[in-house]
Amino acid sequence: MRWLVTGFGPFGNITDNISARLARALSPESEVIEVSFEASETFVRTAVEKPFDAWLALGVNDRASLMRLETTARNRIGPTADVNGVVRAGQVIVEGGPDTIASRLWTGIGEPVPGGPWEWSDDAGGYLCNFLFYLASRAFPDRLVGFLHVPNEGSLDFDTQLGVVRLLMMEIEQHAATS
Repeated sequence: MRWLVTGFGPFGNITDNISARLARALSPESEVIEVSFEASETFVRTAVEKPFDAWLALGVNDRASLMRLETTARNRIGPTADVNGVVRAGQVIVEGGPDTIASRLWTGIGEPVPGGPWEWSDDAGGYLCNFLFYLASRAFPDRLVGFLHVPNEGSLDFDTQLGVVRLLMMEIEQHAATS
């Protein structure tokens, strides 16, 4: 399986974004996207030139203590400015687009183990994580696209997160091979 793995760069008080470090550790061809609406839109437009079967987008949620497998991209934007000061609050991401798009990436992933390091989530938020997730899901309906929110290292260390993501990717590959 050919993977496209992306993380986000610094924003707000996140000067060393763990999602970018995880993306780099998972794939030498990974991409780090600036936390801006324009950079996200540009990346999705140019991703058509990239050979991939599955896109794993990573982003940090510094209020979470577990990794969150996002199941649903929503056509909404919250009030937070991107790193360039751009605010798109009160707008939909794609005018006339569906309210929600279900992730196809997590098909075949089992239920989380109680007390384990990850959980399901159906709300990727209203910031750039959800924005990228929605655009990518809409642009590539025939490919596996998903978003994984990761906590900061104070909640779950880097090596544990890296190991969990590698296991999730292996499960996805195994399921895709048998489907």
